[in-house]
Amino acid sequence: PEAALKLADYNGDGVVDLYREYNFGHAYYAAAYDKGGKTSYYNNIQKAFIYGRNVITKADGKKLTDLERGKLRSIARSIESNWQRVIAESIFKYAGSVYKDLDKLNVILEAKGNSDKVFRKYAKHWGELKGFAMALQTGKSNIGEVAVKLNRMIGFGPVLPNGSQVVDVDSNGNFIKDQGQSMGEYMLHMLKIQRLMVKEYGVKARVNDKLASLEGLIKKVGKGDSAEND
Repeated sequence: PEAALKLADYNGDGVVDLYREYNFGHAYYAAAYDKGGKTSYYNNIQKAFIYGRNVITKADGKKLTDLERGKLRSIARSIESNWQRVIAESIFKYAGSVYKDLDKLNVILEAKGNSDKVFRKYAKHWGELKGFAMALQTGKSNIGEVAVKLNRMIGFGPVLPNGSQVVDVDSNGNFIKDQGQSMGEYMLHMLKIQRLMVKEYGVKARVNDKLASLEGLIKKVGKGDSAEND
């Protein structure tokens, strides 16, 4: 759209420079969350990278001093913590998206309507959620129980309208599908994932925040394993 081009084309030359005027990957998400005014992930990470490059450049090819190495380690820790929070914010966001998709699916299915369009969105958002959950587990630190909870609550695949879900992968790489939890229980898991991201990573942007529905959904689903765990 023309309005978007004007915003992205900072120098007004009629094109978006992919080197100077475009954010890729996690930088895109960092900038998006910062628009809410509650975070500064993008600037924190960008400035840290620039500062780190300056430290290396000023060494002029010589061996870094202990002080310089200490600065770089501190910079790296800042980048890591901010980047990790961006990923946690993304998990929070897409858990909320999946929750909303499931809510819409329930309404359509109860009315015996056509759920194709909403299901496609659900599948897309689930893929985003799973991808960011996996990304959170690929850093240098073992996130331990957080990873166990995420993997258990998200699963190998989304819960389907008939209640089935991919629950495992066999030794030949084939997916194993079985009857899983109800869609209501899966919605509850999405809210617990949001709560987990707040507790463990202190996410602040909280896009698609649905935590206000948590207590009500626990009562609705009941006091089974899904309601009590995590």
